[in-house]
Amino acid sequence: MNCNNHTEVVAVATCNECNKGLCKECANIYTIPICTECNDRLKSQEKFSIYKSIGISIFCGILFWIFAPKLGLFMENGKELTLGIHLLQFYAGAGIIWGWNILTRITPSGWILSIYAWILLWIFKFFISMIIGMFVLPVVLCIYLYRYIKLSR
Repeated sequence: MNCNNHTEVVAVATCNECNKGLCKECANIYTIPICTECNDRLKSQEKFSIYKSIGISIFCGILFWIFAPKLGLFMENGKELTLGIHLLQFYAGAGIIWGWNILTRITPSGWILSIYAWILLWIFKFFISMIIGMFVLPVVLCIYLYRYIKLSR
């Protein structure tokens, strides 16, 4: 088997994704033996994953910003809400998904509960995930920004 890029050179490795032959020069371009086409495809998939995660977070923030006043959250006795409260609503909503993911990882699964207990659990988990998400959201955004910058190089 010869190298996919250098057809005159004998392959010493194969791409981990598509099994194309790679010569010593091509196999040492990246940390693992992978062809350039597969590496570009994996990078674009990871970028899409970053876009999707941030998009879901923004969508949750907008939804929470719209529905929080209707639920009576972050209200000040019927007064007009300030810009800071609107931003807090959006920020809390954007962090819910990350807080929910953390709570899902640390809580046991397979509980046998009545429907009322499940409803109470989900309401409690929703509010706790909002609080946790407010702390986790900046960390997640920094991690995604770092990954995106690293992928763009």
